[in-house]
Amino acid sequence: MKSLFTLLGVLSCVFLYAQTPPKLSEVIPPSPQASQMIRFGEYKVAHNTGVPEISIPLYTIKTGSLEYPIAISYHGSGIRVNDEAGNVGLGWMLTAVKSVSRIVNGLPDDGPGGMLLNPIKRQTEIDPTLDNSYIFAGAEGLLDTERDVYVFSTGTTNGKFVFKNDGTTFQIPMTLAKISSDILSLNGGFTIEDANGNKFAFRSAEYTSYDRSHFASSFMLDSIISADRRDTITFQYTREKSTFVIDRSNSAAIGPKCDLSIVNGQVQQIEKDQPGFNFYTTKQTQYQQLTLSSIHFRSGKVEFVKSATARQDNDHDYFTNMLVYSKDPLTGSYTQIKNVAFNQSYFESGGTTSNPWDKYRLKLDNVTIYGKNNTKGEVYTFGYNTMMLPLKTSYAVDLWGYYNGKTSNFSYLQREENISYKGRLYNVGDADRSFSELYLKACQLNKITYPTGGYTTFEFEPNRLLNNRTSQVPRSEKVTAFSGEQGYEKVSKQLSVPVTEDALIKVEIFTKTNTRCIVKLKNVTTGTETSITPNYPGDLERTFSTTVPTTLLAGNNYQLYAEALSPAGGTGITGSSASIEVSWSETVDVEDIAYAGGLRIRSTQNFDMDNKQAGKRVYKYGTGENNYGLAIMPAYFINNRFWKEQNHWIGLAAPEFNILCHNCIWTDRQYSSSSNYQVTLYNGSTVIYPEVTIYDYDQNMVPNGKTVYQYNTLSDKFVELPYTFSLAQTNTYWQESNLTDESHYQYKDGQFSLIHRKQYFYQPLKQDLLYNLKVSYKGTVTGCGANSSIWWFWAEYPIETGFEPLVRTREETITPAGTLTNETILTYGDATGMLLSAQQTSNSDGKINLSSFKYPLDLTLQGSLENARLQMVKQHMLSQPLQIQFFKDGLNTYSESTSFTNLGNEKIVPIKKQFSYGQSSSPIIQSFTYSSDGLLSSQSKENDVVQSYLWNYNSQYPTAKIIGANADQVAHSSFESDNKGNWSYTGLPIDDATAPTGSRCYSLFSGNISRENLDPTVSYIVSYWVKDNAPLNISGTTGTIQKGITCKGWTMFLHHVSGQSSIAITGTATIDELRLYPEQARMNTYTYLPLVGITSVCDQRNQIIHYIYDDLGQLFQETDTEGNILKQYEYRFSQQ
Repeated sequence: MKSLFTLLGVLSCVFLYAQTPPKLSEVIPPSPQASQMIRFGEYKVAHNTGVPEISIPLYTIKTGSLEYPIAISYHGSGIRVNDEAGNVGLGWMLTAVKSVSRIVNGLPDDGPGGMLLNPIKRQTEIDPTLDNSYIFAGAEGLLDTERDVYVFSTGTTNGKFVFKNDGTTFQIPMTLAKISSDILSLNGGFTIEDANGNKFAFRSAEYTSYDRSHFASSFMLDSIISADRRDTITFQYTREKSTFVIDRSNSAAIGPKCDLSIVNGQVQQIEKDQPGFNFYTTKQTQYQQLTLSSIHFRSGKVEFVKSATARQDNDHDYFTNMLVYSKDPLTGSYTQIKNVAFNQSYFESGGTTSNPWDKYRLKLDNVTIYGKNNTKGEVYTFGYNTMMLPLKTSYAVDLWGYYNGKTSNFSYLQREENISYKGRLYNVGDADRSFSELYLKACQLNKITYPTGGYTTFEFEPNRLLNNRTSQVPRSEKVTAFSGEQGYEKVSKQLSVPVTEDALIKVEIFTKTNTRCIVKLKNVTTGTETSITPNYPGDLERTFSTTVPTTLLAGNNYQLYAEALSPAGGTGITGSSASIEVSWSETVDVEDIAYAGGLRIRSTQNFDMDNKQAGKRVYKYGTGENNYGLAIMPAYFINNRFWKEQNHWIGLAAPEFNILCHNCIWTDRQYSSSSNYQVTLYNGSTVIYPEVTIYDYDQNMVPNGKTVYQYNTLSDKFVELPYTFSLAQTNTYWQESNLTDESHYQYKDGQFSLIHRKQYFYQPLKQDLLYNLKVSYKGTVTGCGANSSIWWFWAEYPIETGFEPLVRTREETITPAGTLTNETILTYGDATGMLLSAQQTSNSDGKINLSSFKYPLDLTLQGSLENARLQMVKQHMLSQPLQIQFFKDGLNTYSESTSFTNLGNEKIVPIKKQFSYGQSSSPIIQSFTYSSDGLLSSQSKENDVVQSYLWNYNSQYPTAKIIGANADQVAHSSFESDNKGNWSYTGLPIDDATAPTGSRCYSLFSGNISRENLDPTVSYIVSYWVKDNAPLNISGTTGTIQKGITCKGWTMFLHHVSGQSSIAITGTATIDELRLYPEQARMNTYTYLPLVGITSVCDQRNQIIHYIYDDLGQLFQETDTEGNILKQYEYRFSQQ
């Protein structure tokens, strides 16, 4: 029978997510490549961050129980001006690269003075009289008192951690991963074991050099070992040339400062004003990065091909191809089965530069996937916003680092005008760092065309947040007196302020001959007054104007007074005037919606290959669609993060004049172009949206419905650091902004109606604290006495972590007949406190279902089972359930228990499963046996027939399934690899495209085939295909040799053999598909094309189905033994 199936419009999946690395002040970042990995790992795939991640799957490595997907992902939060393109293209990252990357706080943990060698003290442990050297070393930066932060990703789990004083790790948030380290050793690194027992080794190090420090900044994933210890995936890297990154910044200081000098043997103290000059500084960091070159596994490898030509945008390597190879199980040679081509060009900036790298950014134009023989398959084409980014060195950036089009900027320091500070007005900076929605989208991905010819467009918009800020509102009071015909005028006015304010007194006086003017500001509450009147001789015409600072005290009453006088009887002398004006800025609270840095997704539209719209999705943000999210950092730090107060101390000694040490202390305000506080707090996002509404439209733009997602919001904690006018952040990274409510609405009759709602409830079940110690000077200290302990301070601040899982859900389904409810309670009562131990579900009809689970740490067993359980704990196989029970309305309806055994060499496998249905039913017992290397040999139910397996292809695939006999009672070979399937022979298989199964056979001319250790009391069947029309001679053959069909020069024969403890197959013929099994048993056999699929199935009657694949690895035909087509598949892509 022949049938034809045509598969049209096959679309590979592209996943949309919503996830910017934290920019920490006073820390040393890992390499740009590692920083990009952190960025992708931290920006969560969720609607509440508003930014999609777009992923194109390329290939998934599957070996045993391990799966390792490889994809490229695009980060949709926007492109910063100084972002470097990775090794695929700007904004894109290859997800195959995993690492443990660290952000250095102070000194490296494992370096000289690091906290792993010098444990951090608690504040209460410090005695200033005994720990003087400890404090001094910390203040001088010679001793590490703040822990480095490590960001890790294994593919199965990710998070952060820091080191405790004892060298163990403190995970943020708490997970069941086990992290061990030997970074104090030469070529040390990290080992992470997930809760399943899979082991991830991170040892290949990238290095960073910064400010005389040289340290390992990232540890790349070197290997993954499966929990059953049967499979390993290994990663190899090449080291790139050293690269340098220059960080540029601008700063300015305002306020009076102090200077000391010796004049005539005396110390002269001079006050100088700092007018806010713009200072330019650079910092250079050197990186030694690693580039992934290949991934190896049992059945093949993946190679990453670097371009032979140099990049135009930097000195890093970049990938042009990813090649997938299958490994021949016989010869060990490799055959290419897939070629992923990354086709690139460059984004080119305008402007001129002496460094051409500043002008270009690597651009990924499309990804083309080829099969064998370079057969063209899927093509993904990418479109981008045509607005070009400026040069990488451009100052045209907003306050978050994104392009704003202000190309006239010539520094990074934000322009601030009329800053009232210590009674004076200042201007700082010259840059316009406002945001521009137009320029913000420069070079942003906005279209993906798929292999079908259909495409998706992406529309982005700026992030928004509710900004509770303060604003300076100018206030002033003024009085003016004129001396008219009467010869004088006196004017006064009262004022008061609710809070203490710096103010300016402006006085203007105009006098004529023989006139006099008086102005003053009097504090009525205290009785003190400030008089600002020039002392003129009185016989000249003069104009006087001045401005002086003062401070208005909260709650005090003040009087402004102005007096203009002419001499007694001075009739006709007019025109003298006096005025006094007091001006200040009043701080008022303002609530508005502000730009929050970067982009969020606004809408996606899907089109078919004929450019017809197939649907649209629109995103609305904020509670009640109010368009804004919430910042985790308090508004004060969002709005004032670019300045802080700074203490200064200067000392001057002149022994020759008996001046031991004269000092001067002052405080000023320091403005910086870089943030003083970490603002990207929630998993790399600057803003969290407590509610997101998604509208779905059909091809005619008619609403299908909408879904409303609600999330809990987070708030950060801060610890004030004395003397420094700054705070240490204790962020809430471990507490996710979790989904709390999901409501689905249908659109009908012009309105949206709720049809389903699900609520989620969370609870912090475990919490812990660790402390960092900030040791520093109280400010900048120079000159004599700089090392005095009076200028040191120390303060600790906490690092928080915890475990906050989902503990309850409630669902409501609204129907015309009423509302159906379903509630689930989740309990974490196992020994770790982090695994699900019970799940109870109740619904509208009052039915209660309960499931319970027990794990290796929850039980104590006996004998070899206990030994295996202890080994499971040692190998961190903590999440493997050993006992499962289900109850319905209190009655046990199902029970399952699994027993494990230790085969040695850390190979832990299940040896028995016991099932029971209901309380009265007899248990069903299923048993398992294994080969010495952990391969399943057989499984059987109690009092039932055994089912056994033979394995081949480097022990990767089962090649025979036998019903009714154990694996040691049978033999089979299709001669595809060096595994002989319980046969013995010395010759090598030969290639033969006509072989009945697989692609190889065996010539008896190269040696006999034999099988020992048969049971002479058992009758066996031996079957084979021979490239001849005559059967072979096999000792012990009884009865008639059965002859099967002949096809393509091959004939199948079947022998019955009995009374033999061994058999030998001799001659010179060529044979294939050789089987031996007891007569009462049945055997099915299989051949494979490694990494592609099954190529043949030979059933118990020796009937064969062949599976034929095209060059793209897609199933093309199914044929029978004689080559007749049973099924045929056709795949069509619009690009072909």
